[in-house]
Amino acid sequence: DAFSEASRVALASLNLAATACDTRVVFSALRVMSSLEVLDISGNAISFDGARELVELINVSTSLCALFVSGCSLDGDSTGNIVAALAANTNLRRVCLDVSFNDLKFYGAQKVAEAIRGWGSLHTLNVSDNALTGPGIALIVESIASCPALVAFSCSGNAKSGKDAAAAIDEIAKLVLRPSALRTLQVCGRAGSTLGANVVTLFRALASNLSLFHLDVSGNAFGDDGMSAF
Repeated sequence: DAFSEASRVALASLNLAATACDTRVVFSALRVMSSLEVLDISGNAISFDGARELVELINVSTSLCALFVSGCSLDGDSTGNIVAALAANTNLRRVCLDVSFNDLKFYGAQKVAEAIRGWGSLHTLNVSDNALTGPGIALIVESIASCPALVAFSCSGNAKSGKDAAAAIDEIAKLVLRPSALRTLQVCGRAGSTLGANVVTLFRALASNLSLFHLDVSGNAFGDDGMSAF
C-alpha cells in the first residue's frame, strides 16, 4: 500500500487532482497525516463511502485549511456532510473550500446553506457550476451573511440565462450591499448561464460598496448596455 507509511510523512500540501485514485482508500490513509493543511482531490469521483471517509478525515484533522473537491461527482447530501464536518471542527482556521463542478442543484444548495450558517472560520467558498438556480443561490447568500471571515466567494455558472439569472443577481447584489469582509467576488458566465443586462443590478450595488477589491464577471455578454451602468 503506497499510503501505509503516511504517518511518517510530514506533508503540508497534497495535490492528487485527476489521478483516478480510489478516494475512499486515500482518505482513510490520510487520517494519520496530522501535518496536512491543503488537500486537492479534484477530478476524482468520490462515492458515498468515500465521502464518509473524507468526513472522518476532517473530524480528526487539526490543521486542514484548504480542501478542493471540484468535479468529484458529489451530490447534495455528501457535500452537505463534508461542509458540516469542516464547520464543526473548531481546530480549523481560515478554511478555503472548493466544491465547484459537482451535482448540488437546489437540494445541495439547501444542504450547503445549512452547513455554513454561522461558520466563523470560512475564508473562501467556491460553489460554481452546480446548477444551484436563483433560489439556491439566495439560500447560500443568506447564510453567507453569518460568516464574518469570508473574504472570497465564487458562484459562476449557476443560473440559467433570463429570469433565473435576474433572480440570482438580485441576491448577489444584496450580498454586495451588506457590510462584510468580502473582498473577492466571482460570478462568471457560461454557455446558457449568462447574466446579460441583469449585471446592471450588481454594478449599481457596487456604488455602495467600498470594501470589494476584486470582481470577475467575465463571459456574461452584457455588452455596452451593461457597461453603461458601471
